[in-house]
Amino acid sequence: MHLETKTIAALDETPDHGLTVIDAVETYLVSDGDGFLRVVSNALVGNSLEAPVFRVEDRVELQSSVPCLAAVAGHARVEVNGVKCSAWRALPVPAGGRVKVVAHGGAVYLAFSGLSGRLGRVRPGERFHVKQADGFGAELAARCVPLSLLNEYFNGGAQDALLEKVLRHLKLACEMAKRGAKLVKVRVGGKIYEVWVEEVG
Repeated sequence: MHLETKTIAALDETPDHGLTVIDAVETYLVSDGDGFLRVVSNALVGNSLEAPVFRVEDRVELQSSVPCLAAVAGHARVEVNGVKCSAWRALPVPAGGRVKVVAHGGAVYLAFSGLSGRLGRVRPGERFHVKQADGFGAELAARCVPLSLLNEYFNGGAQDALLEKVLRHLKLACEMAKRGAKLVKVRVGGKIYEVWVEEVG
């Protein structure tokens, strides 16, 4: 009986996939809110589109004990280990890495790969679960909202139609990257576009 009890206890142990809150002001873990920003942030890190995300109305800083992906949708200052990064794209976070997000002019949405935990206000010292994610390689470059679609968003484009475009773009770009296509920049009519190019043998 003693051996069986020890075996069950060992099966109940889970790996430390912890995301620890270092600092948080007006930050909440939510499964609702701005549908466009929430869905896009989840899509960028490969989550279910209904997965919970952090809604950051002021600022938050978190540290992950495992390598994972993070993404911010909205207007914000984003840093990973003190290095300024772009919003609207998947960002690799190393084990022990810190992610800091400061919202500018409205709430922003911060997703992590496999994020789960207690919904509601986020407090320093609280822990959440994330899914370990590494080795994305070329696909990481595909997990980005292109400038043309961002311009459409910031110019007040219809969000339902735009969301469909963003999700379709991310799906196709990830498929191209997996097949070995390369992302290149081309100039057309004075404007620069990013294009996925695949060699045909």
